[in-house]
Amino acid sequence: MYGGYSGEGGSANGTNITLIGDGNNINIAGVISGGNRGTDDCSLLGTKTLNIGTSEQGFVAADSQAFTIQDIDVVKVSKDSQVAFANDFSIDKLIIELGEAAMSGNQFQVSITDGATFNTLTLVSSTDFSSDESNTLDLNSVFGDNASYVLASMQEHNTNLTVVDSSNQEWTTKNLSYGDDGTVSFNLGSQVPEPSVYAAVFGALALAFALSRKRK
Repeated sequence: MYGGYSGEGGSANGTNITLIGDGNNINIAGVISGGNRGTDDCSLLGTKTLNIGTSEQGFVAADSQAFTIQDIDVVKVSKDSQVAFANDFSIDKLIIELGEAAMSGNQFQVSITDGATFNTLTLVSSTDFSSDESNTLDLNSVFGDNASYVLASMQEHNTNLTVVDSSNQEWTTKNLSYGDDGTVSFNLGSQVPEPSVYAAVFGALALAFALSRKRK
């Protein structure tokens, strides 16, 4: 299953692959890839994202169904979704919208292998966070029996943890501590600017630089 461009000499700006519905009705025998298909001399720009469910409809993997992914930058998992990955993938960002602890009789939303890594883990919550006291999240309901080695991997690879509050504001975290019971505690750091804010800042800097050169 490919999400990229397959035409010779062409280009595509980013890739979005979305899985929704009942996993019993889908059969992916190979790899879910965000890249281009074959060697078609095409270029793939932008971020390659795999969406497991959406805000309108989740995706629940079938029993014993695990996907292999490659050439993916971001994986997003909706609160009504449940998915398992079979390979030791390495991605830039894993975004999980926190849902109910039990789904289809299983105590996890995302099942990953021991060797899977991600530079940033973003947890989207429907609650408020406080910056002046320790906040604690239980990752057992997210990763199930894998929570302990997910936390161990985060410590080993210095994974960034960000959280999104009920107002849809993303925050960095600081003073992280990892519990043996699958919990992670933290204090809020700073707000993460929206991409539009970054664009405005860079635009202002570029304008200032241009004016400075003109004066000279």
